[in-house]
Amino acid sequence: MATINDTSGANQQRLILEPAARCACGICALGRSSLRRWSLGLFSLGLSRLGTWSLGLRSLCLWLLGIWLAAGICAIGYAAPAGWSPTWSDEFDGSRVDTSKWDPILWTTPFNSEQQAYHPSRVTVAGGNLVLTADDANFGGKLYTSGKVESKFTQQHGRWEIRAKLPGTQGTWPAIWLLPDTGAFPWPSQGEIDILENRGNQPHLTSSAFHHGANFQTRRFTFEEQKATNGGQAENYHEAFHTYAVEWDATKLRFFVDDVHYHTVSNAETGGFLGNQTAPVEINLNVAVGGNTVIMSFSYYNDFGGEFGSSSYLSSTSIAIADANTSNDAWLPVNLADTVPAGAVEARLSFVFVQPEFDGGAIHIDNVRFTNLDLEFDADADSDGDVDGADFLSWQKGFDLSDGSSVAVGDFNFDGVVDASDLAVWSPSYGAVAEVSAITVPEPTSQMLLPLFFLACFTTRLLP
Repeated sequence: MATINDTSGANQQRLILEPAARCACGICALGRSSLRRWSLGLFSLGLSRLGTWSLGLRSLCLWLLGIWLAAGICAIGYAAPAGWSPTWSDEFDGSRVDTSKWDPILWTTPFNSEQQAYHPSRVTVAGGNLVLTADDANFGGKLYTSGKVESKFTQQHGRWEIRAKLPGTQGTWPAIWLLPDTGAFPWPSQGEIDILENRGNQPHLTSSAFHHGANFQTRRFTFEEQKATNGGQAENYHEAFHTYAVEWDATKLRFFVDDVHYHTVSNAETGGFLGNQTAPVEINLNVAVGGNTVIMSFSYYNDFGGEFGSSSYLSSTSIAIADANTSNDAWLPVNLADTVPAGAVEARLSFVFVQPEFDGGAIHIDNVRFTNLDLEFDADADSDGDVDGADFLSWQKGFDLSDGSSVAVGDFNFDGVVDASDLAVWSPSYGAVAEVSAITVPEPTSQMLLPLFFLACFTTRLLP
């Protein structure tokens, strides 16, 4: 069963604002109509410092029993799913890391406001296991030292399978993921496949994700979480080894835990990105410590008031809008565009805060705008109902922006860049009255209108 829970723990707060479950604010009623693509533009987003934190961590380990990689479809005599031909493996049966297969990493500037530095001494082999150890030794200006390895072998398409036992200390963030050479292919222009992620205070839950986008500014990701039971008890991924796998081809990604398929990402969901993803990838294994992130997400349902993870839930699309490396006390434009899945009648906007140790801080959101991308392009930058010289000035001021821009700064064709093609949208519209959507959606009830009004007042009051 795939689900998202409010799993606040002593060392991590995960807060999910899913307004429909509370007061229905932030819901877009899609109706049974031709609406297929839409976007949410946060014209302004202010971030206050997310904070730093400390953790009572002495030592913890990620244990990996074996890794193998397969490709092709043929008959094999290998302990693997039928139809796969092994191309590479490591059973960790030596006394040290095989450096013909792996690069132990020395790195003191990790991303995501993580609190560890990586050192090769924290990567060992013992008892047929690869062991990545994190402890509270200060190194490289970080509070903790941990282990990370990257495979030298790369491959495009196939099945990757890793058997691992995860650390169970609050604040840890183990990950098994696939990444191309980001020197040749800047992240995430050739994608990132996260086979497994877990948090130290979430023993019963793991997740998988896919990150993609033409550049950093237009990055997007989709993810899914899973839980399982064994003998009527919730499976604990910190207590024993489990098998994590992904199958990748040009049309889809399929994620597995213990050979149970629980999540698929299709090429259509990525706007054709998977079909054009040509770079081979290496395996990354690491244990991070800490990390603050704020995620904005659309979730779609085929029934009004449906529950996440139920048969009413269709899919989600998310982007990370802030972390501890994001500028503080500054307004930042954010855009999330998506194709609405078939059968969707309701879309919900959610914000997920991942803040270890209940870190302080806040984000301030203003000027939220929903746009139906199936309508004619919109050159009404100031939303005053007509297209005039003031809208041209907005385009002129925003010219050459390429950071996921919005109509308010001249991105009239919604491509994330303010350029001459947007002027070509404005010119024939000059002097026209802005079109109103002809799409029919269910009229909000009075119960919905009041919370929506409150939301507008609340966000305005938070402005610095």
